[in-house]
Amino acid sequence: MGGTTWPTSLEEIAMRRTLGPTLAVMLLFVAGVAPVAAAHRQAISITAITTFDEVPDTFTADGLPGCDEGIVEDGPANVVFTPGPGVFAGFKVFWCDGSDSGFVLRLNALFGPGGSTGTWSVIAAWGTVEGMHGAGKLVGDPIEGGVIDRYAGIVTS
Repeated sequence: MGGTTWPTSLEEIAMRRTLGPTLAVMLLFVAGVAPVAAAHRQAISITAITTFDEVPDTFTADGLPGCDEGIVEDGPANVVFTPGPGVFAGFKVFWCDGSDSGFVLRLNALFGPGGSTGTWSVIAAWGTVEGMHGAGKLVGDPIEGGVIDRYAGIVTS
């Protein structure tokens, strides 16, 4: 009758026992999985003053080694004014003072006369913050001629 073929020697039994683990290790090797250095997770906070003019704004940051302060500029954005809260989806480019370092955040926020709330994520980073990625929340408090944006979250570098 058909069915399972049983091993006929001790050699064949040993080969079958090691075949599965060997194939798994080979698959990992071929897939390019290699040990990587442990990523460093850290809490960050950024305070940026956004004014509604053509002058670049400033920011301060905690938790970003080598990037304690700098200039922030508006990137491309889509702003929709509605009877309820307005919608902002766009980018902010942060340039760290004293270096060629910086990063870009993607923002999604709702805004109105009382301020704004939303989320952010890192989409690019270079220089001393190269390789950084992460996300968090943002809150904007209105000021005359602009808003003070406060970003808080976790990044991995």
